[in-house]
Amino acid sequence: MNLATILSLLISLAGFALGVVNQLQIRQQMQRTLQVALNQGTAHLPTKQDQYGSLMEAPGLVYLITAINPSQLAVSLKSAGILLPNGMSLTQGALLKKFPQELASGADITFVLPAHLVLEALKGLNPADEYHIKAYIGTPLRRYYSKKIRVRVSNLEQQIAATAHSKAMQEPGGNVLRNSLRDPLYES
Repeated sequence: MNLATILSLLISLAGFALGVVNQLQIRQQMQRTLQVALNQGTAHLPTKQDQYGSLMEAPGLVYLITAINPSQLAVSLKSAGILLPNGMSLTQGALLKKFPQELASGADITFVLPAHLVLEALKGLNPADEYHIKAYIGTPLRRYYSKKIRVRVSNLEQQIAATAHSKAMQEPGGNVLRNSLRDPLYES
């Protein structure tokens, strides 16, 4: 073989390898992926109706399930919830948003789950023990999970009680101030 043939063979192999790497990078960018996070926070939750039929709100401890779509394609969400250590899961019936949801490229969405529902589900377990819970978001193809967080039943009871009776979240006239849950109307 002469030098020109060897050189053209090497150039064609390098071009083929670069093409394969390029296609793999494009495929990775086009895959639907979600990042899921589970956090604790406070929010004003509807509690009961007043004498005029309007829902009254009170501060409460909540779990926030956040899904972020870093991919370049929209993702259809069909379920969300929290997986508990006793095999149960708290799902969309307890969430304050309904499904299905469409999550656009680069967008995020937060689902709110009242903490007292987690506490009720964990009531049968030993209150002194620590348990791990994690959030999930379901799509038509698979489930995406958050990292586990530790929950102690006795501490959760105390946190819920402290949040419900907190005077720091009330105005001097007794009206409950709204807390920001990434809502532009209530952000300062």
